[in-house]
Amino acid sequence: MFTVKTMMRRRLHWSFGNRTILLVLLEILLFLDIVRWWSGLGRHSESEQEDDAVVTSYVGDDCSIRRTDSMKQKSGRYCNAQCIPWNQTLSLNEDPIPEPSVERFEGICQGLDAKNCVKPFKTIESDFQYYWTLKPKKTLMCTIPKTSSQLMTAIMCLLNDELGFFYSGKEMFGNYYGPACSKHRVKSVEHAVQIHGPEVNEWTKLTVVREPIDRFLSGFVFACVRGVDFATNCTRYCHGCGANLTCFVEKEYEEMMRLSSGEQTTVDFLSHHQYPQTWRCGMDKYLKDYTVLKYSSKPAIFMPRVLEFLHSKNVSEQAMDYIKNVAMKERTHHATSNTNARKFFEHRLKSSPYLMEKVVRMFYHDFKTFGYPLPPGFE
Repeated sequence: MFTVKTMMRRRLHWSFGNRTILLVLLEILLFLDIVRWWSGLGRHSESEQEDDAVVTSYVGDDCSIRRTDSMKQKSGRYCNAQCIPWNQTLSLNEDPIPEPSVERFEGICQGLDAKNCVKPFKTIESDFQYYWTLKPKKTLMCTIPKTSSQLMTAIMCLLNDELGFFYSGKEMFGNYYGPACSKHRVKSVEHAVQIHGPEVNEWTKLTVVREPIDRFLSGFVFACVRGVDFATNCTRYCHGCGANLTCFVEKEYEEMMRLSSGEQTTVDFLSHHQYPQTWRCGMDKYLKDYTVLKYSSKPAIFMPRVLEFLHSKNVSEQAMDYIKNVAMKERTHHATSNTNARKFFEHRLKSSPYLMEKVVRMFYHDFKTFGYPLPPGFE
């Protein structure tokens, strides 16, 4: 068998001559091939985990962002077929960005400036707000979009029928939208009390939150650049802005201020994915009762937090091992982190004081409530 050790031993017998450089180069190439083959055995490493859900390109007519994962969930065929070319995405973001309203942002959203910011703990009625009951573990989980809500929902569905799940050979992704799981979905804490009785008030309340700018960008790339696949079409919810980030930030700020003041009371799919995390899960009443997990797009960071919680609820080792293995190597097709499109828009946002000011004004209380530091320059 040819090995790297054999290769190096042979090289010791070669005499230096005109052919030596060429031979050494060939050896190096062969060695690199062996290394690549060996590293391929661990292809589901953390770094690759971040890249395998979607791919992007900066080349002309190539797709700006495309679903490529193998998850057995909703198909991405419509949004893939109607993909926005990268040169079109760039052309939509060539507009000059306005200057910010002030030169310094010290004291933003405090005192008299609070009127220019979105208020915290506003309860908005939405058909898209879900809670999931896990009666065997006395847990009520509230999902927040763009905080790994699909993964957490899949976990809850598995644990509600752990024996049936493993006996029937189901998969955590792909089977969890069925009627058998939907019966565990409720609209509010009060709704859960109606079904399971006042004991729900003593259950553990769980939710997952995400760094506000990270979550905002994820929602924008998901809804406006990649698009949302439905049964028969791809829809992009962008306030009529397309993939123009400046337009989208301005429209989002205006709408959230209307919702904050009560001028607007209803939300659509896009608003539901973007409005503040403090507006969700009945946090105006139950914030102190929640166990809050902080999301990370890196499974190696996020999953230990999830598993620690599951361990505290005496979830079986079999279930936890399965959840860990699946979550570490698969991601939902909504994932947008670490794509070129995401990197482009993150740079455009963070390099603009004007855009950052509006985003901070939208999510100031998310930063403060959940212990995330304000961006540099806004402390």
